[in-house]
Amino acid sequence: MHHRLSRRSFASLASLLAALPPQRSRATGLEEVRKAASLLPGYGPPDIAFPPPFRGRWRVTRQVVDVQTPLGETAAPREALRQARDSLVAPPVTFEQRFVQDSERAVIADRSFNAERRTAAISGTALADLEARPNAELIATAKL
Repeated sequence: MHHRLSRRSFASLASLLAALPPQRSRATGLEEVRKAASLLPGYGPPDIAFPPPFRGRWRVTRQVVDVQTPLGETAAPREALRQARDSLVAPPVTFEQRFVQDSERAVIADRSFNAERRTAAISGTALADLEARPNAELIATAKL
């Protein structure tokens, strides 16, 4: 996956790299760049490593039991708050999630697979009706 950095993003990345402490661990320079780039908008956080027993496929049941707005209801987007409250009365939703081993032998969530399954289950849309976007792993578009 290739991304073009704007001058502003590149300058931000350069300043982040300059602020990094000297390497004290076994992390490579590439790892430090990856961590710094993960702070830029659109690049996202690095994958979370899960314990080895997470590797494989899991059946997940999602049931919303509470919706809170710690900053007050006016701080929450109106439509998102409505959808969250609607999900309080919705029946539980069951879907599959997958955890795989990456090139560094860490067990991580298969973001694309998991997002597709979760989106299909919550929206009630068949998987075949989801539009995949290969360069945006976390985005799935459901055609209703």
